[in-house]
Amino acid sequence: MRYSRRDLCHKFDITPAQFARWRYKGLLPPAVIPVTGKADAYYTDEHADRIRAIIEHLIDGKVTIQDLRERFMYEDEPELLDDGDVFQP
Repeated sequence: MRYSRRDLCHKFDITPAQFARWRYKGLLPPAVIPVTGKADAYYTDEHADRIRAIIEHLIDGKVTIQDLRERFMYEDEPELLDDGDVFQP
């Protein structure tokens, strides 16, 4: 499904400023920008799922923005978890 930023803010009852803050802090991936141009940018179910996860984790107060940023980074790029090092006791 395609969403505008306004749609997602309304759906999750967050402000546009909060949405922008999460984008700036690296918690949300960029909008999808079709070849027709930036004015037609949209968000997907992946973005909605990410917002849902942010809200769930921040509400329980057990994780920080940095924790979430790292978690999402590894979800988006799992190859970063394997640096090729072998554990040697």
